[in-house]
Parts: sequence; structure tokens; C-alpha cells
Amino acid sequence: MFHFHAGKVDTKPGINKHNPKDISEGVHYARTRYKTGEWFRYTPNAGGDVMIATQYDAYAETTIQLFNEASGKMLASDTTNNIQGKEGRVVFNAEESVAYLIYIGNSGFSSLEGIYWDLKKNPQFCSAPKNISPENNQTVLGNTDYWFEYTASIRSIVNVAATGLENNKQFVDIEFYHSCDSMISAGKDNADIYLKPGEKVLIKTKGRHIEGFYDVAINETEQTVGTKEHPLEITAGNHQIKTNTDHWFVYYPQSTGKIEIDMPHDLSPMPRLEIYRPYNNSIALTTRSLDFGKAAARCKTGEPLYFRWLNNNSDALFEWTITEKETVTGDLITNALEALEGMNEMTKTNRMPTYYYYVPQSFGKIRISTCDLTEENTFVLVFDSINQVSTSIFSGSGCGHQSDIEFYCNPNDTIYLCWIEDFSNNPYPFTLSETPLTEGSDRRVAYNAIEGLNEAVFTDTNIQWFKYTTSIEGRLILSNCGIESSFFPNIQVFANNSNSDRRLESKDCGENQKTIQLEVQPGNTYYIKFQSTTTGTDFSMEWNLEEAAFEEGTRCSNAAAIDEGLHTTNSDNHRWYSYTAKSNAEITISRCNIEDDLDILLQPNIYKNCGQRLNRVDITYCGSKSKHDFVALKDSTYYITWGYISNYQFQWELSEQTYPLTGFCLDAKEVINGINHAEHTSNNDIWYKFTPPHDGTIILNSVGLTEEDTEVEFHSGCSDGIEYTEIYSSDRYGSSKQARLSWPCEGNETYYIRWKGDKITAPYNWEFIYIAKGDDKDDPLEAHLGINERTLSNSTSQYFAFGNTPLKHFYHISIPRQDGKTRKLNVLPRYDSWYDGIYFNADSTEAEIIRLSGGSYIIECISEPGDSFTWNIQERYMDTLTVNTRLLGHTGFINDWFVLSGEEDAYYTIESDKAIKANSDIELYAKFLYSESKLSPIASGMNVPFYKLSANTKHYLKWALPENGKTDYWWSLSPFHFSGSGDCFDAEPARPGAIYSTFNGSRLMYKFRPDKSGRYIINVETSELRRSGLERLSLYKGSCESNKWLGYVDFSEITHNQYLLTSIALDSITENTNYYLEWDFIFSSNLIKEFSWQLQFDADYQSKEDDPVDPDFFIGKNPNNGRFEVFFPKLREETTLDIYNSSGNNIYSNILQPIAS
Repeated sequence: MFHFHAGKVDTKPGINKHNPKDISEGVHYARTRYKTGEWFRYTPNAGGDVMIATQYDAYAETTIQLFNEASGKMLASDTTNNIQGKEGRVVFNAEESVAYLIYIGNSGFSSLEGIYWDLKKNPQFCSAPKNISPENNQTVLGNTDYWFEYTASIRSIVNVAATGLENNKQFVDIEFYHSCDSMISAGKDNADIYLKPGEKVLIKTKGRHIEGFYDVAINETEQTVGTKEHPLEITAGNHQIKTNTDHWFVYYPQSTGKIEIDMPHDLSPMPRLEIYRPYNNSIALTTRSLDFGKAAARCKTGEPLYFRWLNNNSDALFEWTITEKETVTGDLITNALEALEGMNEMTKTNRMPTYYYYVPQSFGKIRISTCDLTEENTFVLVFDSINQVSTSIFSGSGCGHQSDIEFYCNPNDTIYLCWIEDFSNNPYPFTLSETPLTEGSDRRVAYNAIEGLNEAVFTDTNIQWFKYTTSIEGRLILSNCGIESSFFPNIQVFANNSNSDRRLESKDCGENQKTIQLEVQPGNTYYIKFQSTTTGTDFSMEWNLEEAAFEEGTRCSNAAAIDEGLHTTNSDNHRWYSYTAKSNAEITISRCNIEDDLDILLQPNIYKNCGQRLNRVDITYCGSKSKHDFVALKDSTYYITWGYISNYQFQWELSEQTYPLTGFCLDAKEVINGINHAEHTSNNDIWYKFTPPHDGTIILNSVGLTEEDTEVEFHSGCSDGIEYTEIYSSDRYGSSKQARLSWPCEGNETYYIRWKGDKITAPYNWEFIYIAKGDDKDDPLEAHLGINERTLSNSTSQYFAFGNTPLKHFYHISIPRQDGKTRKLNVLPRYDSWYDGIYFNADSTEAEIIRLSGGSYIIECISEPGDSFTWNIQERYMDTLTVNTRLLGHTGFINDWFVLSGEEDAYYTIESDKAIKANSDIELYAKFLYSESKLSPIASGMNVPFYKLSANTKHYLKWALPENGKTDYWWSLSPFHFSGSGDCFDAEPARPGAIYSTFNGSRLMYKFRPDKSGRYIINVETSELRRSGLERLSLYKGSCESNKWLGYVDFSEITHNQYLLTSIALDSITENTNYYLEWDFIFSSNLIKEFSWQLQFDADYQSKEDDPVDPDFFIGKNPNNGRFEVFFPKLREETTLDIYNSSGNNIYSNILQPIAS
């Protein structure tokens, strides 16, 4: 039996909480390495705020934990990754003379030997900053946050500087804030900020690598008017200024319109003003030294305008005025003044652009000019669009400082003039003239040419334009052959509105005589430009215009019609031919039977409707010659051209072979699902067709059914070769001479099958198989949320694919009960390698909720062949199960799902009228934002599943009980309340008898107030010590606020496998006195533990002590061969100790030495 005594712990200070290092305020060093740390005790001599902070640049993840030593209650904690330049921090309000335990540890796996940390009393906080001013600089401690508040008395640049630094490794972060969490700007050692009068700013300083003190100084420099960063806000009215430096102002208009600025006109040098718009920082206006009197700019309500008066090195004081006005006609392009042909007056002088509009009346030229009309400096822009992002923008100044611009115009195409007033100060006139173009001088006023003789007359210009609209497809010929001419001009031809001239073929036909021709299409207008190299002389030239159709055979559109038989082609004769089929036939174009000396492979190109080249043409080579076969439809015309161009001629044959019945796709016969019999006539092909009712797979096969050399083609349609309809073909499948192919098909689309007959010698059988999509597990139909349909099928099972499903979703699947038919649904993984077996099944009723992981699944729909019905998939959103709610479930289906949600982080048990095992019969998942994790049950030793649920997190509970006839069960979710606490103030009472505790911490506290004085015995089964991880038992006397530590028992010294029971004796216990028993455990605080022990009063010991009749005394009851210890605290001389068992046998003997003290 242990005698409970106060002993000294022989450990280094700081290793554990029972022997911490005593510290005071200041910087300390904690040894940390690989998830270890040190313990410290701090006892303040006065109350107040205290901050604990770990160094911001420690290469580790640090943890701070703060405890009340007396109660053992954790007050605060912090874990910070200091690698990221952050400091860990805990702030608390300390009470005078109260002992606090502080743990500083390395919560990661860093090999850092130790870290520095700071214990600071009454730290500064943003909420309580110090005042600072230029007259009141501050001296502060390094490596500490300090907050200051400053209020500007004038418009100024405020500078904050840190001084007194000893080396370049030391620096101070300076940050400016509007509020505690709204930073404005930052600097290092020195920082500036612009402030208005009365504006407040928070200043935060933090020394880095500074062990001692440094100084923080603040200075302000007056800004008399304004800076670019902080312009002076002004309103409409009069203002005064000296332009001996740059000054910035900001003005917020009260209306949408314009502002006018009046300024002095008798200063020298003249002040210069710039007006900026903030949204693109563009200059809206710039005045110059020659400007006098006024400036203006457009404005919008609330959109600020920034004014910058530039330094003109003058100390003269002058006034300037801002006036807000409504816009007048001409201020905006959308409200432009009308310009008239002739003289116009530009009367506005308010320094804003002035807009005019003009509507031309002709194809001509417009000239705008102020030349010789004014001495003002003028500048004009011309737009052909009201949006000012037009296709053409003209600008110009052509006579000194005045404007002169000329450009083309079209009738009724409005133009807009913008007179820029940055360069003028007084009204001025301008002229606008419109001059129509002379007929023929421009493309827009071209002469109409006629077929026959035309004349180009050159008088004022060396250019003449004509236009002509063609009526045929052919050639346009321009010629002066046979017409005497003194020159021949350059000629260009343009089609319609194109600016690219056409390629021309030119031939000389005499002196200054030529024939020019180009290919044309009917309905196009061609513009012909004659340009003479001679100017200044009146002359003319006659010329002819002629339309000529193409010769027959030179184009597909005028191809030469031919019939079957032999044909001859050469370079100067027909190269395009047309043939119209008389029946559904195979057309052959061949040179194989032609005997000539041409050793050249000639290839025809075959078209339908000129522009559609045939994609399916079979070519057979016969030496240097070839034969081309293609499918032709009755009454369809086909076009043939030979790419060979030579002076040699060559011959070729065309023949038509009508297809026999079923020998062409248009005459295809319906296929039989199963065995089909094929008899080829004269080696012709046989065509079949099939229209599947649903998507699926088609299989064509002759393997094992015949010895004939068969070949088959599978087509998506019936065509004469315009479209390439062949999907797939098979010839000599594997090592056989037979054919086999398999291909997917779409419902209600007709497919064609061509069995070729060129190698067939006898009739044969072949097999056709159609498998509807869904009849085979490997080719399932697609299922979707909502109504699905099992279609008419010859199969018992129809398969559907469902997925890819979102991770861990819930679904409700239902099938109808009707017509007395048996129907069943099975859900299983799409790929058997995932999981062998069925997830669930339903028989003519609603299926239970199922839970599908991310991936694809197969739903097998089983019913009678030909049975068609609908079934439904719905995403299931389950109601939240509240605590202590009794819920009914079913064991008839493998998975039964419910949703749980705790209102706070707490522990819960799941109870049922069925025996259940965690992770076997039930599984619990916690659903987070984008993922979920499976929760492990907490080891509790209890006979019910035990879990910790997080607050505001959905938890999905899955029941997986074996099927047992679909019997119902009930279950409930119940909060679990612990019977033990690690907090002194919440300590459970300890009374004599058996005590059972459940807890989830590393400490248990019990309050013990005996009603008798004497010895008390605590018994604990040794197996319980081992299982619970009990480390130490401490005894305190007093209260939670003030107590005295009496001693401890260290259970780590016990060899557990030698004893069944461990007993501890508490001597000299005084009645009606508060004692506290503190049990400490080494296991993680996240583990739920149970702990049983016994407390009893030792009445036998008390009676022996009251009546000591002999030197022998009774030690006390010690069942189950437990360990005990005898301790004599008042032994003063050497004594022999003998211990006997109940049989009188001496089991121990030793000489005891007195304690030195």
C-alpha cells in the first residue's frame, strides 16, 4: 500500500508542468524540437493585460498553451506557422498573484533546437493607441507592436521615422491604418502619408531583430493648397492662387452640362491650367500662354474633375472662377449646330469643342476652310459617324495657323465638324463648299457603258470611269482593234464594290490597239477605269464592249452532252462533258480497251451539279490506263472533266449497266433478324436495309455459315457517291475468307447493307443480329434524374448507365406496381473490378435510398420480354435528424441512410434495439464543403457506438445490417455527457464507494470532503491503470482559487504485470476539509476514456491507532495480492521492520534507517 507523501521530483525545470520554470516579463527561450516544448510558471505581481508572442521568423510551427495552474483549466491556445513570417500570439487578462502555466512547444516536425518568445505586460492594442506628435516622440522596445494615433492639424505630408537602430540587420515596419483592419500603406524605417486638417490615422510600428530600444519620430510638412495625391476640394465660385508651384484641386459637379472657368488675361507669364478626368486620367483641356480669359469642359453629376495649375514662376496673386452651366447647341455632337454651304460664323469662345453637322446633296467633294478669314489659330476634325469612332476621321490645317481640309462625300451621308477651341480666343468665320463630281471623273459617278461602241473623253482629268452590268456567264471583251488611236490608256476593272482589280488577258492588235478580256458572271456590275498618262490636253478614244458566252465544253456550266460509247478529247476541244443516267445503274468510264501510244495515266474528275464532286468512285488499273465506276441515279446528270491538257488527243469509253433487283440501295430489301439467304445474279451486289427502333448494335456475319469468299459493307444511307455513306466493311475476317462486323446504330435511322458479288460462285447464308441498346450490360442506355423508361425489348433484362455521379450523393429510385407484373431493379458498379455484387434491389415497389460514390453504375431493369414501363430517379435531400429523436429504419435493404447534424461540437452515442457494431453494421461520414471523410468510432469500451460530431456539419449515417426479412428497427442519436471533468471548478464529488468516470481529456478532478478524520484508501485495478494510461495522482487541500499541494503518486514506477491491485493510503485526513484529487493521464485528450476506482475509509487502521496495545499493528486490508508501501514519517532511530501474512509467516524483514531531517 502506498503511503501518500510529499516528495521532490528529480527532473530538470521545464520538462513537465509539475516542475515548470518560474519567469517574469521579458524575452525567454524555449527548447523545442520534434513536437516537444517547455513549461513555464508566471505569477504576476499586479493584474493587467499580458501578451505571449513567439518569434515571427522561427522556422517552425509553434504552439502556445495557457493554463490556470490551480484549476488546471486551459485558458487559451494558439498554433501558428511562423515559417510564413507570422508570430504566434495569446493575450489574456492576468490576476494578481495567480499562478499561470505556459507551454511553448514545436507542434510540427522541425529540428529547430529552440525559439524565442516574449512575455509582455500591458501590451499595446489597436483599440488603445498612444498619442504621438512632432513635439512628443516615443521611445519603444524592439520586437514589439506599438500603436499610435495622430491627428493632422494642417494639410500636410506626415513623415514617420524610426531612429536609433544599431546595424543594417535591424529594421522597423511602419504601417498606416484607417481602422484596425484597414491598412492604407506601409514602409520600412521611414514612411509618408498625406493628411487633411483634422484627419486621423493609426500608426503601427514593429521592430525586427532589435533587442533594445529605438525611437519613433513624426513630422509634418504643410501643403499650402494641394498635391496630386490629396488635391484641395473646391466648389463653384471665386478662388485665389499663386502659381509659384504646382497646385491641384478637385471639383465635383452638381449637374450634367459644362463648367466654364474665367481667369485673368493680363498676367505675364500667363498661368497654365490642365483639367483631368479621373476614369482614364486623360487631359480634357490644356490652356496655353496665348490663351486669355476663358476655359470650359463637359461635366457629369458627381464625376470629379481635377484642376492642375502649373508653376509659372510668378508670385502674383490672382482670382479664377468656376461656373456650372447647361450645355447649349453645339456643345455636344448629339446636339450639333447646322453648317450651311457658304460662310458660317464660329461664335462660341468658351474653350469647349463646338460641333456642326452638314448633309451633302451629291457625289462630290467638300472643302472646309478658315484661310484668309481670321488671324485665330483654328483646328477642325471631321467625322462621318455620330459615334466619333467612324471609318474616316479627317483633320487638317493648310494655311499657317488656319484650317483647310477637303474630302469626298456621298449624298445624304451626314458629316460632323468639330472645331477645337484650345487654340482660339475670339469668334471666327469658316466656309463650307460642296462641289459635285464631273460625270466619269470618279467611280461613284461612272458613265454607263453599252454593248457596242463607247467613247472615253479626257478633258479636265486624265481619268474616265465606266460601269457595265453583265447578263451572261462568259467573257467581257474591251477592244479598240481596227480603230485608229493616238494612245492606249491603262485599264483597270473592278467588280461590284471591290477595291481589288480583276486579272485581265491582253492581246495587241495593232499600233495603240488592244483587246482586253476577263471572265464574268451574270448580274455583276463591273467598273472600268481608263487612265491616260497624258494630262492637260483634250483628247478622246473610241472602244468596243462585247459580251461573249463560253464555248461548249470549256466550263461545267456549258458541258457537252454525251451518250454511251467512244469519245475523243484534245486540248482545243471539249474538256467538260455531261451524262444523264437512264436508270439506277453503274456508270463506267474506261480507257482499258483503248489502244493508243499515250503512256500517261489519265484520271477523270466526276461531279454532280457542277460543284459536288463524287466521293465514292471505284478505280481499277489496267497498266498505264484505268477504269472508273460510280453509282448513278436515274435521270441524274453527272459531269466529267479530264485534267489532261496537251496538243495530243485521246479516247475513252462511257457505259451504263442497269442494276438488277436489289442490286442497288434504292431497291434494297428488308433484312431478316437472324439467317438471311443470298443468291447473286451475274456476280451483282445484293443490298439490304434495316431501320432499328432504338439505339443499339448491328452484327453482320457469314463466318461459319458458308465457304464463299464474302465481302460486306455497312452504309449509313443510300447515295450515288456525293456522300461517302460507307461506315465500315469486312473482308476475310480473321484467317477465314468470310466477313463479320459489328457497329453501333441509332434508332429510327435506316442503314444499308451491301454484300458484294464479284467473287461469289454459289448461294450462301449470312446472319443479321440486332441488339437494342440496353439489352447488353456492355452497351447500356443512359439513365438520368427524373422519369426513365424501360422500352419494349425482347430481353428479360434491360441495362441503364447512371453516372458519373457526384461524390457520395443520395438517390431515391422507384418502380411502379401495376398489371400484376413482376418487375425488379438491381444497381451494381459499371465495372465489375470495382465491386462484385449488387448494391440494392427492389421488387415492384419503391427502392430505399442508395448512396453512390463518384463513378458510373449499371441499373438492371428486369421484367417480362416486351414489357414497357417507366421508373424514376430522384436526388434525395433528407431531413436533418435532431438529437434524441427516435427514428424507424428498415433492415430489408442493405444500405439505409440518415442525416445527422449536431448543434455544437459534442459526443453522441447511437442506440438501437438491435445489437450493432461500429464500422461493421454502421458507418458515419462527415460532409464538408467539397468532400467528406469517414469518421472512426471513439474507443470507449462501451457497448454502443460512440462518435464526436462537429458543429454545423452534415453527418451521413449508413446502416448496413444484414437482411433478415425486412423487419423494422428503431434507433436514436443521444448526446453523451461525461461524468468526469478536468476543471477544478467542475470537479465531481468523490464519496466512499465505487466511482466510475467517462471523460475525454488528460485530467480528472474530484472534490473530496470527508465526514470522518483518519486514513482513506484508494484502490485501482492494475489493469485499469494500464488501460487508462494513468500517470500521476496529486492531492491538494483548500479551494480552487487557493490551495496547498500535499503530494503525489507517480504510477509510471509500477511494474503492472506483477500486481492485480494498486492501493494508495491517504493519512491524516481531516474531516469537513476540502481536498482535491487530480488524476493525470498520458493518453491523447481526443480519446474517450473510462476510469473506475474505489474510495474507502480504513476503520481498522483507525481502531489500532486509537488503542496501540503492542508494538505490532495491523497494516490494513490489501486484497488481490496488491502492492503496498509502509512509510514512517516520524522515525528517529534505527528500527527493524518485520511483515507477516495472515498465516503468521514472515514475508518481509528489513532494518529501517531514520530520515536525516
